[in-house]
Amino acid sequence: MKNFPNKTLVSALCAIASTFPLQGYANDFWYTYLESRSEQSDLRDPNTNISDDKILANYSYAGYQFSNQGIPDVDSLEYRTFDVTDFGADIKLGQSDKQAVRDTIAAAEKYIDAGGSGAIIYFPNGIYDLNTQADIALLDMSDTAVGRKSRANASIKLSRGNMILRGESKQSILYMDKHLDLVYPSKMWTSPYLFEIGYNYDNRDPRVKGVSQKKVSPSGERFITDIISAHPRHSTRSVRVGDSSLLKVGQWVQLSRFDPREETIAKALSPYKLDGKWGLIKKGLRSQEYHQITAIDGEQITFAAPIHHEIQSDGYWGLKKATLVENVGIENLTIQGNWQAKFKHHLSGVHDGGWSALRISRVANGWLRNVDIVDVNQGITVVNGAAMTLKDIKFTGNPGHLSLDINSSTHVLARDIDDQAEHWHAAGFSHKAAGNVISGSTHSEKRFHNLHANMPYSNLIENSKGGWNYGFMGGSEGSQPNHLKHLVFWNVTNTAQNDEIDKWAFMRHDSKYGRVIMPYVVGLNGAGFNGFESQQRYDASLANVPQAHIQPVTDIVSLYDAQLMQRRCAKHVTGDGLVGAWSLVQSVCDLSGNGLHGQAYGDYQGSFNGSGQRVELGDIDHFSRIELEFKYETWSTKKAGFALSKGNYGTQNPFYIQVNKQGVISARVNGQGVNAGIYADGNWHKLVMHLNGNLLSLHINGHFIGSKEVVLPEQNDIPLSVGSPVKGTYPFIGEIKNVHVFQ
Repeated sequence: MKNFPNKTLVSALCAIASTFPLQGYANDFWYTYLESRSEQSDLRDPNTNISDDKILANYSYAGYQFSNQGIPDVDSLEYRTFDVTDFGADIKLGQSDKQAVRDTIAAAEKYIDAGGSGAIIYFPNGIYDLNTQADIALLDMSDTAVGRKSRANASIKLSRGNMILRGESKQSILYMDKHLDLVYPSKMWTSPYLFEIGYNYDNRDPRVKGVSQKKVSPSGERFITDIISAHPRHSTRSVRVGDSSLLKVGQWVQLSRFDPREETIAKALSPYKLDGKWGLIKKGLRSQEYHQITAIDGEQITFAAPIHHEIQSDGYWGLKKATLVENVGIENLTIQGNWQAKFKHHLSGVHDGGWSALRISRVANGWLRNVDIVDVNQGITVVNGAAMTLKDIKFTGNPGHLSLDINSSTHVLARDIDDQAEHWHAAGFSHKAAGNVISGSTHSEKRFHNLHANMPYSNLIENSKGGWNYGFMGGSEGSQPNHLKHLVFWNVTNTAQNDEIDKWAFMRHDSKYGRVIMPYVVGLNGAGFNGFESQQRYDASLANVPQAHIQPVTDIVSLYDAQLMQRRCAKHVTGDGLVGAWSLVQSVCDLSGNGLHGQAYGDYQGSFNGSGQRVELGDIDHFSRIELEFKYETWSTKKAGFALSKGNYGTQNPFYIQVNKQGVISARVNGQGVNAGIYADGNWHKLVMHLNGNLLSLHINGHFIGSKEVVLPEQNDIPLSVGSPVKGTYPFIGEIKNVHVFQ
């Protein structure tokens, strides 16, 4: 039997998760992460002896549906399409299309409220004028309640779940010719955005229900219920509550605390001391995470994702209501402003946010993909959101204030964020954001990531390329620190030419800004400076040790990917004689623990399209039983499709499962086998194929189909392959999952 090496990224990550080389660094954070897991779990072992500050957070739940499934193919959702041109929008320059777009959204929301499954707001290619002089002329600019409401309502608002804002392509340009003025003229952070997406208290989604919050914490916070169990961070998805009567499976909640006790604040800032000018945290430590309930057993509540914070049963932690709309998407379009001035930070409301593109607020399981943001000075803000994916977002045009801010949100994944506009603050986090990931971002060599203070905690920036420069984190003195503990920089590249910086300071001794509490820097490339300043440089009473947990290099390219694969591979499948087990659901790991991790070919993404996509499982010559689940709706009428095969052809093939030209599925050995019939109904079916000596038998959905004596061919060195033979001779059209091979 010939051994085939695991070459793909997925296979390599699975192999890493099971057997990591012991050679490494004094502090190898990936190895320590693996060592700190509970058996067959991605959760931290609550009894581990590894020091807490050596254990990285678990970021693998960031993303749409907690990265348990990919962003949906919109065409497969069967949502009703509402074309903006059917409601009066056109592409004539200078003529406002704002009301037409609002009318389109209103019709879609009415359809959904009446029971419709979902709606697509569709923009054919063209330029749509969404904020013209005519639109501005309708606003009340007075500093009165009426004026403030008028300016706040200048945005285009979408406030229902199961709605998608979709362009035909990036040539679908949503254009903002004139800026929007501040809601509160004296508050420069109150600029409206062109688009406000998410739960709207003035136009409530009737499917999002409120809930009573009668439990009061020692600090006066109002909860649905309090937490009565204690847990180390990342060690559990479950908590015990005082009263579960108002909770239900599927409900979103905010896990929250406000704790003004000095010892709690001191622990959050350790090893540093509270600065009296840090006004917000001086009042008390605020923490929050959004979670979805997946199970309730008495007073025990289980969430879809682990809890990032350490939880104490002291009454300060509790569950609050979370008014989130779900399944909102924005894709395949361009939002373009007319911002042309030279940006000056905090010069005016116009400079800081007059041209603000998109705010996504109170959305769960949402996505933003394939979107360009051009000539704006404030790009995208995600506020109080959960389990979202932002992917392939590009900022171009005139430099402005901010590209991307993940604000007060949990489990948001931002991937491939390209800031070519040189915005003042590059992509980053603020305001109690926790468990979020920015992966594969780029920004100007003259800038740095947005870390806009107000108690963000436990976030990851990885594979970013751009400058490390002072003065661009953001955040007022009163809202410092810029970030609390467990911020991770992983495999990042500094492109700045900042020779004047000898050692990088996360706690600057020469400025009242720039405060990050003991982050992790693992794999910093092109540093341009000679390491990191010591804690003692900031505070003479502290130790002469760096202001960060440092590991110079790592073999793990993406911490997020590695943790996600570890999670998917962690729990093993058992069974007498089990050779290998592959779910093929977002993973080609061998769940048997035998190390036969699969290799995916042909851009396999979970289904087989009849063009040679396959997953190779290794050279497995013998079996007594093969189990798998299959689904297909169509088939090739020109040749058979091999759903599973140990050879490239039928004859001399030790075993294979095929759908023939008539759509009949069968189990076969060396060209002979048992036909089962046509199962092309688009539903999942379970197939069990037995080989006892020379007797081949077949069961589908628990029903015996038949048996046949077969002639066994000689062994070969061809790997067992799912979806298509290695040579692509007979590709299958459909889906396969949960493949188990027994000897």
